[in-house]
Amino acid sequence: MLFRVILLPASLSLVPTTDEAAAFFYPAALSVLQDLAENCVVVCDSRRVGEKFSSIIALHNALQKWPEQFKIRAQRILTLLEKQNRFQTLDITYTPESKCSISDCQHLVGLATSLKDEKVAVIAGGNCFQCSSGILVQAETGDIRDYPVSEFGQKRRHKRSICLSDGQWTTAEFERFILSPILRSAEVLKLYDRLITRTLDLGGINSLGETADTLQANYRLTLEWIISVFARESSSAKKRVEIYSGVSTGADNKQLKLAEKVIQEFVETLAKKTGVRPSIFLKEETDRLRMPHGRYLITDKLGILIERGFDLLWDDKAMERAGLDVAKNNRKLRDVMVSICPDPGSVEAAASRLRNLRVLV
Repeated sequence: MLFRVILLPASLSLVPTTDEAAAFFYPAALSVLQDLAENCVVVCDSRRVGEKFSSIIALHNALQKWPEQFKIRAQRILTLLEKQNRFQTLDITYTPESKCSISDCQHLVGLATSLKDEKVAVIAGGNCFQCSSGILVQAETGDIRDYPVSEFGQKRRHKRSICLSDGQWTTAEFERFILSPILRSAEVLKLYDRLITRTLDLGGINSLGETADTLQANYRLTLEWIISVFARESSSAKKRVEIYSGVSTGADNKQLKLAEKVIQEFVETLAKKTGVRPSIFLKEETDRLRMPHGRYLITDKLGILIERGFDLLWDDKAMERAGLDVAKNNRKLRDVMVSICPDPGSVEAAASRLRNLRVLV
């Protein structure tokens, strides 16, 4: 759902020379930039000029000769991409491509060559497309003018939401197509699900004063799985996980202490199994203020709605009924719809308005 793209500055600066062709070019190029802001990460090399990365400066410079009405809109989208942390700089060894005549393209094409085993789309333009596509024979290279009908453009649009029936995918497929692309460039992982704490049955003390003292197995399985993928895939040295769930104002101190004990044990288990220690925020829900109803996975670059929430995996009994060995086979997923969250900041803001009843780290 999150795609990696190398946007060559020449794709924006090499404007067609005829007025008629240019009239089609500017709206098409703006459409590309808008699509990148939806579910793409723009890969850059690590060269800097002061505090700015050279590749980002080159993209802004490529717009300088655009007509004002198009230039302003394009600059706003590039600024939005920066604010959304959608530029990912890769500090890896590569050789600049000497066949390119444009300095910034030399570096980016050289970077693309070094990523031969990783999926990345390259968007070029004009004569630059012919040059780069001839060099990057293994990469998915496209001309910015043909983007609306390109294979990459269609694939990007089709992956904005995914609807799965029960058992259609295994964890391996979900990782490949959704989790790994999203988490590999993430530094922060936030999970929002107001129902996680409901599995503790906090209001269910019986006549003997007993209550549930474990987190439901399916929630444990799913949370352990997602966080372990994050620990494995994220290239950041500062990985951080935050989990947000709701607690009713009707919960008394005894119930809260039981919940705190169970969740603290869960934190310890996660830290040992994944190497990443999550912080869990128990938010106080009232009649007026509640956690968002939807369940979300949000990183510092993208947010997705996971319609079912974090009770995603088949349990042991479901696997056994299907004749699958949990020790040998990847678990299957329950039916779920996953889609891009256009404004993850609103989800974070809604949760932040609730008081922290407990913060467990």
